[in-house]
Amino acid sequence: MYATDPFINELDDLLAGICLKLQITPTQHKLAEDRYISVSKWLSDKSSHFYIANSDIYPQGSLRLGTTVKPLVNQEYDLDLVCEMGLDWNNFDPIQVLDAVESRLKENDSYSKILERKNRCLRLNYANEFHMDVLPAAPDTVRNHGCIKVPDRKAEEWKESNPKGYAEWFERQANQFGEVLAKAKVEPLPDPEDPRGKSTLKYIVQLLKRSRDVAFENDEEVAPISIVLTTLAGMYYRGILSINEAFAYTLHSLTNEISANDTRIVVRNPANQDEDLSERWDNNHKAYNEFVKWVNELSDTWKKLNIVRGPELVKMLQELFGEKVTNDVIKERAEIISRARKEDSLGITKSGLLTTSLASGITQVRPNNFYGD
Repeated sequence: MYATDPFINELDDLLAGICLKLQITPTQHKLAEDRYISVSKWLSDKSSHFYIANSDIYPQGSLRLGTTVKPLVNQEYDLDLVCEMGLDWNNFDPIQVLDAVESRLKENDSYSKILERKNRCLRLNYANEFHMDVLPAAPDTVRNHGCIKVPDRKAEEWKESNPKGYAEWFERQANQFGEVLAKAKVEPLPDPEDPRGKSTLKYIVQLLKRSRDVAFENDEEVAPISIVLTTLAGMYYRGILSINEAFAYTLHSLTNEISANDTRIVVRNPANQDEDLSERWDNNHKAYNEFVKWVNELSDTWKKLNIVRGPELVKMLQELFGEKVTNDVIKERAEIISRARKEDSLGITKSGLLTTSLASGITQVRPNNFYGD
């Protein structure tokens, strides 16, 4: 399914431009990859007393999924690393495992200076742009299929998870019939995605995360976490190619689910139903209430956004996703469109995105510019 309305086509193009501005740059990706590889090598060094045979180190989170979002001021990109050790979790205290990973990182002079304890991981606070969360884990030999046990400092027990299975589920949802991600003992970060082949679902996740960041900029403690937004987007995705229409459908589905539940909605890891990704709402009712309020307001705003035109539309996009990124995209798109029209080379792809190519399967655009009218 794709849009044929010129307004929807150009709105899709503008939304895609915003997402591409927000995602990690090739330079940042290379820096993240270098840091990831360095930490992985340090943790997996066979000469270390920390070395555990059959360990598996791999990325998780937005960099693996292709859903990174440029942080707002004073925030950083996350780089999440799982250190799955080949040990029987039944025989180890979870806090001792956390302490062991912390001890190994402290043996490195560079890491010891930027190390921070978190509830389930050890964080390395690099100067500028990144922090890396190292999550210790052990295989769940009962469930298998990528399921793991991770230590929880507050609960003082092992908790369920499945980062690999989650990534595979998300890719299947994004591509409908996509292949699962490759596995390796120390897996590389996926290459930066070619925007022309990016799934609509990944755009939806980026838009949700960015609008969340803007809405909760002054109250980050109650902001819904990214894994919850990513899972909800994946659950509601139905293969709609139009970014605008898919986003509207996601919000419609989410508001319906919220209104149909007398208590909070429960968001579980599709790859491990024992992991409640939304469990923090149990002890933070304010956070859930703010989430519900934000979703309802965003849904109402999106309906209005599809009605307005010109400066009013631009203003709404600025309020949702940030003034600078919106202005930058509009300026770039206006220059590209103006140049392409003069050359009679402006077209629309089947997914509704503007292109300067008029190859087979691409429809030429008639003179119009909804966001400049």
